[in-house]
Amino acid sequence: MYLTKFIGSLVPIAALMNVALADLRVTADNHSFGGVNFPQLQFLEPTYREEVIRAIVKTNARVIRLFIRGDEHHADPEPEVGEFDRALLNQFDDTLAAIHRISYDRTYYKTRLEVFFRHYASKNFGGRPWSELSEVILGVDVQNEPWSGIWPIPAGESWLCVIATHLRDGLGLGENNIAVITGGISGPQTVDGIQNFPDSAWNCPAVDVIGIHGYFGQGEEGTAGTPWAKLFLPGDTLTGRAIDNKLLLVEEWSYQNTNLGLNYKKQAIFDQGNALNYRGIPWIYSHLTFKDEGTTPKVSILRDSNSAIGALSDVLSRAFRSRSNFNWSKYLAAPSGGLSNLTTLPLNTYIPEQSSCTFGCEGHLCDAADGCRPDFLCKNSICQRPSESQPGKLDPANHAKNEQQYNPGIGGKIAHTTRTIPFVETL
Repeated sequence: MYLTKFIGSLVPIAALMNVALADLRVTADNHSFGGVNFPQLQFLEPTYREEVIRAIVKTNARVIRLFIRGDEHHADPEPEVGEFDRALLNQFDDTLAAIHRISYDRTYYKTRLEVFFRHYASKNFGGRPWSELSEVILGVDVQNEPWSGIWPIPAGESWLCVIATHLRDGLGLGENNIAVITGGISGPQTVDGIQNFPDSAWNCPAVDVIGIHGYFGQGEEGTAGTPWAKLFLPGDTLTGRAIDNKLLLVEEWSYQNTNLGLNYKKQAIFDQGNALNYRGIPWIYSHLTFKDEGTTPKVSILRDSNSAIGALSDVLSRAFRSRSNFNWSKYLAAPSGGLSNLTTLPLNTYIPEQSSCTFGCEGHLCDAADGCRPDFLCKNSICQRPSESQPGKLDPANHAKNEQQYNPGIGGKIAHTTRTIPFVETL
């Protein structure tokens, strides 16, 4: 009897709770906001301070709370009662100005775009706005790395699609066949991350091209091109998701100096361009210079073909007629003279002689079983160590004999003279 009464009493209580919960919901049309405390912001070096403020603004924080006081490393603006240090007050004022300018820039970014692409009358193209110059402009980035260093970006973030839609529909890029590109959203891409292609990019109908930025160096278990080959693996991957949905463009990649040294710069450049060409992904190298290269990724356009520009020119020539699974004809016409019928992967002739391995090593690109050393397996276009359970795994007893066939007395290095570089027409 007691149990029956207790259960029966739950019904009116639950009903009352529903009413109470409904009454607690906010229905007013006023907005709230979020912000952050940053007590030391004003003490940062100005350039770094602005970088920090940009990062804060990108998180959609509306308020930054500052503290007008000193700390253990900085004096108080009022070191003595009634006496004020104007230099310190100026420091706070500079911080206020930086916050205002940077947040204003983001809020009024649409105005900036409108001036560039609608109001400016081209002096070289008959006074037409840039938004109509499809004969010379392939595409426009929403912004270069708008969330640089922030990954993942906030769920449900709308700014990317708002600006993309403004470019495509508001400024007329779409009707003039000029692509809207995402611009490397969160900065450098990793092989297993989504820095450059969050759901907000895929789901935005105004985005035409996913712009990818990636900086990969040569390692012990792969070439500089290996990460690109993995990232754009055909099938149920990034490439598979993009087909018939978005175009893919690697708009930033470059040589990365590693402990191997600058002697490997040409190899690394060719490996990366070769991998992207083989996967059919358009790319843009970052970047050229007319000054000395030093140890930087830059490539001097004025040096001879024995330098890094030779390797870059090589893969650019191959890219000129390479094939892709993506249709770019809306934004860039196909080259005259047809496309290449590449059936074998071009060999990298820029591998230094002092390299510990010059052909078919772990992580090297391959297109067939004989593209790797006998103890490796060509899988997903990459030479890999077979697992212990892999059928046909090399018998260790025969390894030395097979190795000799690929190792004709060149100091332990793998010869690569047994394969032919396919002919590719150059400009």
